[in-house]
Amino acid sequence: MSIKIMQEVMECAPVDKGTLLVLVVLADSADETSRECWPSVARLAARARLSDRQVQSCLRQLEERGISRKRTTEGRLWKPFWVL
Repeated sequence: MSIKIMQEVMECAPVDKGTLLVLVVLADSADETSRECWPSVARLAARARLSDRQVQSCLRQLEERGISRKRTTEGRLWKPFWVL
């Protein structure tokens, strides 16, 4: 959990409603140094109390605005993670 990143999000994020909520949940999951987080869409949806589809839409908006970016690990398991 990164309180520092969560504070940045709450003070500066140019998004609102569900997208802000998803971003706060991502920030809460992020490593303070690398700013990486690995929550699944299902986990984000449960914590934000949104549907999987709503979370996917919010994540797309965050990527389009350049607020976060999705990356994948290399190797056998391609797991997405987010960098804030």
